[in-house]
Amino acid sequence: MKEPLLDVIELKTYFYTLAGVVRAVDGVSFHLNQGERLGIVGESGCGKSVTARPILRIVPSPPGRIVSGQINFKGECLNQLPEKKMNKIRGSKISMIYQEPMSSMNPAFTIGNQVGEVFRFHHGKNKKEAVKDVIDIMDKVGIPAPEKRVNDYPHQLSGGMLQRVVISMAIASRPEILIADEPTTALDVTIQAQILEIINNLTYDTGMSLILITHDLGVVANNVDRVIVMYSGVIVESGEVREIFKNPSHPYTQGLFNCIPRIGRQQDVLDEIAGVVPNLLNLPDGCLFAIRCPFVKEVCHHQKPVLIEVGPEHYSRCWLYSNGAK
Repeated sequence: MKEPLLDVIELKTYFYTLAGVVRAVDGVSFHLNQGERLGIVGESGCGKSVTARPILRIVPSPPGRIVSGQINFKGECLNQLPEKKMNKIRGSKISMIYQEPMSSMNPAFTIGNQVGEVFRFHHGKNKKEAVKDVIDIMDKVGIPAPEKRVNDYPHQLSGGMLQRVVISMAIASRPEILIADEPTTALDVTIQAQILEIINNLTYDTGMSLILITHDLGVVANNVDRVIVMYSGVIVESGEVREIFKNPSHPYTQGLFNCIPRIGRQQDVLDEIAGVVPNLLNLPDGCLFAIRCPFVKEVCHHQKPVLIEVGPEHYSRCWLYSNGAK
């Protein structure tokens, strides 16, 4: 079997605070194949972004720390690379589109200067050559009149336009892996569709792999091949996107789908998942979803379930499947 492009093994990322240890990511494993599009889904605070940041080794320290686990890129362990070598991979081989585009840009420098830095740093281009490349790549992501926008400052652009700039910066070095962390947050529906179309076209045209992080099931439905569902720092379900949408197995995933409004469905109020997520400072001994689960059993409160294969390449972390069937 061909080695995956990216292989994350038992990753644990904790935050050490005055209140205690926050186990933001607690034993997460997944892989990403060449040209594959992987979605990571879950509600706010479930550990989606903290799962992606260790790949680039940009976990804020202190208070964060990669406690254990291994991240292999093309067979090379990123955890053990010296910072100088990691700098050549970060932004060049693996790039990231951040959740809030304004936080990715320096308000004191022009768009051309900031995007051009990628070409100057990773490709050794001079300033004139970099500007030309910036104009070309801005045109590729649908920015009108790029030869004029290249001299604008971040505050002069709309949210959708600024997100296109961030995308152009992320793909400037033609990375092998693009991590998109909530790339459509705070954008209206029309602009969201345009941004997702740009990202999809880029993955098809260049063959790069994609990790798409989102809380929106609708976003992953048509934009990824495989999906991971996270809850309180662990993976509760994973599988092919069509299989997950057709046969969601974990009670949490089922709850997420039940919350989606549907045309022709009579309901006065939207369904909800009862209860609240557990405190990451004081996690329960058993299943993390037990206090909210409609199918809870006694064992759920005392023992942690493991991921069990419930179908071809379809895994679920639930005691309902301890005997291989529901």
